[in-house]
Amino acid sequence: MNLFFDIHVHTEEYSMDSQLPLRKLLAEATEMKLSGICITDHDTQALYPKAEALSKESGMLVIVGLEYSCHEGHLLVFGAPNLKRSYLPLGDVLNEVKAQGGISIAAHPFRWDSPNMGSAMQKHISLLDGVEAFNGGATAEENLLAYDFAIENGLPVLGGSDAHHAARIGRFITDFNIPLKNEKDFIRAIIKSKTNKKGLESISVAALKGSSFVPAYSYEKKLHERSSPPRVRSIKDILNAPRNKF
Repeated sequence: MNLFFDIHVHTEEYSMDSQLPLRKLLAEATEMKLSGICITDHDTQALYPKAEALSKESGMLVIVGLEYSCHEGHLLVFGAPNLKRSYLPLGDVLNEVKAQGGISIAAHPFRWDSPNMGSAMQKHISLLDGVEAFNGGATAEENLLAYDFAIENGLPVLGGSDAHHAARIGRFITDFNIPLKNEKDFIRAIIKSKTNKKGLESISVAALKGSSFVPAYSYEKKLHERSSPPRVRSIKDILNAPRNKF
């Protein structure tokens, strides 16, 4: 069983930097035969009440979370619909999400625009539920740094496109090898993959290559080796790394 989910997409209606209308997103994801999408607009869950209706309309599971802007960087948050404030310190928002029974996934933690996220995550490993190690707006180098961090700290490796345009949908997807019928199943699958080694086997990440999906790690590793950028050794290097428009 392969259930392909793009866990990080933005709509034109609720993310000011997106040029991807909701209906276009649903149509393109359906055309790609994705099993589900996670709508993670910036600091809002305005679509949360409509998730069930959108799932029925599109024929795939639509989960509404948000990309939360904290002091140190960004989090993908699911299952915590009552977050009221943005730009809290990382530890505070992680605790608030846990109190609501939700999960927090570090979004593109080593990308150029999150220079403080890596060091902050190290202090709150127990509260994190996963790492978006493969992000469609990050360089191969930045993604591989995130992957290494997740593996070294025993956190689930996840992937999302961070699409703001139709052409970016599905650039990276998370493949769940277990049935997911609703948001609770999605959350349980990620929690299980953190707490149970067998759970890790039920989740993998793939990259879109042409019209098919290939293993994300080997894809990014080859891309990185071909481009051969300087090895990132400091935050300054991250800020100066090549950037991909997302």
